[in-house]
Order: sequence, then structure tokens, then C-alpha cells
Amino acid sequence: MDANLIALCVAGAILAMAVIANAIFTDHREEQKQMDRRERAAAEKLSAQQEKLRKCLVRNFDALSITILQHARQDAYGNWIYSPIYKEAAYFIDNVIIRDHPELLVEYVPDLAPSVHEHLRRLVISLIDDILEQEAEVRSGLGSTGPSNGLAYEREVAGELSALGFSIQYTPASGDHGVDLLAERPGLKLAVQCKDYTGSVGNDAVQQVYSGARFYNMDEAIVVSPTTYTPAALTLAQKLNVSCLHHRELMSRYGQSLHA
Repeated sequence: MDANLIALCVAGAILAMAVIANAIFTDHREEQKQMDRRERAAAEKLSAQQEKLRKCLVRNFDALSITILQHARQDAYGNWIYSPIYKEAAYFIDNVIIRDHPELLVEYVPDLAPSVHEHLRRLVISLIDDILEQEAEVRSGLGSTGPSNGLAYEREVAGELSALGFSIQYTPASGDHGVDLLAERPGLKLAVQCKDYTGSVGNDAVQQVYSGARFYNMDEAIVVSPTTYTPAALTLAQKLNVSCLHHRELMSRYGQSLHA
């Protein structure tokens, strides 16, 4: 075969291989671009979802914190007992987050997390851990006897009310007529009973503070506790116009009128 012809054939083969390689590279580059676009779209979608969740959590943070702390219990070794907390977290996901943002079940990006509920559970549990960590710091500051020290809890509640503009008077240890604190500021007088319980607060506390408020001629009667209240206590409180509060509700209830 003529040398020129051979060279021409080789050159043609090289050119054909170059064309094929370029086509393969172009296809690969286009596939990579499409993959990058899909990943960016998925990341943007997830970011939008996380922003919705962030706003939902911020909007409901106070209520979630109070509910979690009412269910929070520690064992004899100071470890948090998580089973009732996880139950409340699941309720919060289904009845608050999904209620407010049902589109998350449709728009969710499955490639970036195992499941929508698992992703939400991790997010909410992380937030709950932060709440419990803050609560542990608060409890550790109550003194060596911890949160079971009723006098320490009374001082804690008194301090929060004082920060809200109330002057505080402690009632006698005996013969207090069911009232631990008398809190007054212009236009408002509170009779306060503090119940630092680990179990639910019953209707005895409601009856006592109601009677004590009448005895001391106060405007409002409130029970303050870090835990929950029995259904009977809440029913009686509604009838007697007694407020059953968690101590974290003091700011939202009385702080607004302070700055009004």
C-alpha cells in the first residue's frame, strides 16, 4: 500500500477517534451539567424547606419549650428520661409542622435524607436537646438540693416576676393561706403559689391560691410550676379564674403589659 495512502488512513482514523472522543466528552459534560443542575435544584428545595421549618420552630418555640419542660423528667442519676419527650416531639411534628406545612410531604427531597418524618424528628430532637441543656443549667443553679428545693424555686419565680416590674413579698412559712408570693406593680396584684413538683399539680393548689387571693385582696391568682397540671386542676382553675402556668410563661403573660 502506498505510504501516502497509509498516512491518510491513519490521519482519518485519528480524526474519527477525536470526533468520537469529543462527542463522548460533550455528552459527559452535558450529563454533568444536568446532574449539577439537579443537585442545585435539590439543594435549593431543601434550603427552602429548612427555612419553612425554621420559621415554624421559631413561631412555636415558647409553646414547645414549655410543653417539653413540663414532660421533662430526670432519673436518680440526673439523666433525662426521653420516652415522654420523644412522644411529644412526634405529636409536634404531626400536629404542628405537618399541619402548618402539608406541602413538605409532597415537596420533600428524598435523596438528601431518609424520610420526611425522620428528618423532622432529627431537627426537633436537636432543638429539644438545646432546651434541655438550658434547663439543666438552670436547675444546676438552684443550689445543691436541686429543683426539689421548694424555697429555691420560689426564689426563682420571685426573681422572674421582679424582672417584670413586680415588687415581691414572701408570705410566712406557716399560715400563708395557700399563697407563697405577693407580687405587685401599678395596676396589678398577684397571689402566687409555687409548686416545684415532679408529678402533675392537682386541684388542691388551685383551691388554695384562689382562697388566698381573696384573703389578701389580690387581683389575680396564679399557680406556677415546672410540670403539668391534672385535668381536674385545669377544669377547676377555669371555673375559678385561676391561671395555671409554667414559669416560662410569666414573660409572655406579664412582659407585654410591662412594655405596653
